[in-house]
Amino acid sequence: MNMNTKSGRVPKRGERVTLKGQGGIFAVLTIHNDLHTVDLKLIGRTGSVLKDIPWEVLSFINVIST
Repeated sequence: MNMNTKSGRVPKRGERVTLKGQGGIFAVLTIHNDLHTVDLKLIGRTGSVLKDIPWEVLSFINVIST
């Protein structure tokens, strides 16, 4: 698994990300293009949704298959 942050990258719905200072892996639920924020759901937990998270604090997870 390779984690990487890229400024200017636009998240996609369903994409897996992490947040600095937060444990766990999140899925992108909603993208707010006008505000450059997203709503995230903590994977494996019910009801755990973070709203209006700025894109620049996301670390994108790329799964590399061999």
